Amino acid sequence: MRKKVLSVILAACMVGGMLAGCGGNSQSTKENGSDANEKVTLRFSWWGGDERNEATLKVIDNFEKEHPNITIEPEYSGDDGYLEKLSTALAGNQAADIIQNGPGWMPSFVEKGDFFIDFNDYKDKIDMSGFSEDYLKNTCTFDDKLLGLPTGIGATTLLVNKTLADEIGLDFSKTVTWEGLLEMGKEVQAYNSDMYLMNIDTSFMLTNVLRPYVMQLTGKPIVDDDTKALSCTDKQMTQALTYIEDLYDTKTVQAASETASFNGSPQTNPKWINGQVVCTMTNSSQINNLTSANENAEYIVVNMPVMGDSSVQKNDGYYANPPQLMCINKNSKYIDEALEFLDYFYNNDQSAETLKDLRGVPVTENARNICEEKGLISELTVDSVNMALEKNGVNEMGLTTDSEVESALNTMIEEVSYGQSTPDQASKEGIDMINNVLAEKQ
Repeated sequence: MRKKVLSVILAACMVGGMLAGCGGNSQSTKENGSDANEKVTLRFSWWGGDERNEATLKVIDNFEKEHPNITIEPEYSGDDGYLEKLSTALAGNQAADIIQNGPGWMPSFVEKGDFFIDFNDYKDKIDMSGFSEDYLKNTCTFDDKLLGLPTGIGATTLLVNKTLADEIGLDFSKTVTWEGLLEMGKEVQAYNSDMYLMNIDTSFMLTNVLRPYVMQLTGKPIVDDDTKALSCTDKQMTQALTYIEDLYDTKTVQAASETASFNGSPQTNPKWINGQVVCTMTNSSQINNLTSANENAEYIVVNMPVMGDSSVQKNDGYYANPPQLMCINKNSKYIDEALEFLDYFYNNDQSAETLKDLRGVPVTENARNICEEKGLISELTVDSVNMALEKNGVNEMGLTTDSEVESALNTMIEEVSYGQSTPDQASKEGIDMINNVLAEKQ
């Protein structure tokens, strides 16, 4: 069964042909590479949970054993504050050589500077034959430059503690709607007022609630890249913010003040760990972290919520996307060595077995085959990606994920979540902020 499910993913990702593993014009010279025996130190920055960190460190250790002249200095942390640190480091020319990046951050970086190499220029240094050309073009290419490589195939999913859901009497076998989540939230509170339906904090309200909710209403990302204008009306934004307010008012989710201490790390929420929360909206790459946090429960994944009235919904609001990108600092002194490491990271059999699905379903054909044969890909992860590949949401990576636009959207969410503003007020003020940002980009 797993083989059949995974074959759907492979077929969808391989459509459009494969990249050739050779060709192109490398810029390889001594100024961006080393002499054969020269000792080289590369810095590699990423974010992740404990399991991802340990696996990545093991790949680094294995690489160093095979390449004794190259040392990789790991720089890892949680995702909270990572963007700010990376932005500062890039602006000050202090960033690492190899950088795990967020797909949504890339448009802003591209606008602000020329920070990353174009992998198209180095096809003779790294084998990209296992990547889907269409997937690279749709998710990692900016201004016709391949500025990063996807770490995997990811999807937003609703991860359900089935043990607790069954205990309360919640039915997730039917289509989940936004309105239905509120009703479930009330049922959970009636069952036990110390429990909540969803484990979500303000940082995930933007990516998992506000943006897809608005996209379902409009059929477009919040900002239209072609017109550089908002695609939604004040009324539609207010509707989305009102829904977020309802999530808190009905206690479908914990109070924002209570979740602030583990913002961006829902697997560390004590209520999730103790089996007091029914479900969480998460990326497929984080499923293992969340299930490992409470191993005393049975889990399932189900489709993300849709509008109760299907006539007002323009598209699904969700789509398959890379959880992260791997980039190489254009100012690195050792670009060739950084490419050599990423080639090992993506194409070495042992690396594939070590990294398994910790950054999503593996993106290269060889890695997927290895993980499938060894049973290393979580069935929950496969199921979540399989469902997402059927969704028709549109790629938001552009002005919608611009750092200044996201800051305005997050401000709206936080003001409503903390009860500092009404949805109507937050919408008006936030839209004014976004329009000012967009006016400067015209």
